Amino acid sequence: MQLPSYVAGSWVEGSSDGVEVRNAITGEPITTVSSTGIDFSEVLRYGRQIGGPALRRMSLHERAYMLK
Repeated sequence: MQLPSYVAGSWVEGSSDGVEVRNAITGEPITTVSSTGIDFSEVLRYGRQIGGPALRRMSLHERAYMLK
């Protein structure tokens, strides 16, 4: 199973086999992750035009609550 990334408003799986992610305690494989095929220029555009303005409209407490 490959773990998708939230990119430019949607969930996207990388286009390669990716890198194995292991449990930090047991060492057992959990999933794989890959950024191959993700359009990073689109990621920057989305962050600058959509994500940044949305975060700046929020108060410090609202942003902290999102992280909680």
